[in-house]
Parts: sequence; C-alpha cells; structure tokens
Amino acid sequence: GRQTKTTFSLDNGKLVQKQTWDGKTTTLEREIQDGKLAAKCIMEDVVALRTYERV
Repeated sequence: GRQTKTTFSLDNGKLVQKQTWDGKTTTLEREIQDGKLAAKCIMEDVVALRTYERV
C-alpha cells in the first residue's frame, strides 16, 4: 500500500474524502440518491461512479 493523508468532510449532504500522496490527489464523494449509495471517485480528469443498492 501507499502512505496517504486522508481528510473527511460533509458538504451539502455528501461525505467527501480527500486523499493526497506524492503530489497526487483523489476525491471520493458518497451520497444517498433515490435510496441508493452513490460513490464517485475523481482523480484528475477520470471519474468512476459506483452505485450500491440494499438487497
């Protein structure tokens, strides 16, 4: 693994996680949308979206 500095904050109902290491930064935003958990991972110009649904 890698050593990172990670901070969490709440921003308009979203849980925002920022990680920094070696001059790089990634942001993870988690929020509830229509009863599902949407997790968005952002690094530079790449965005990945995961959706979790309770079963």
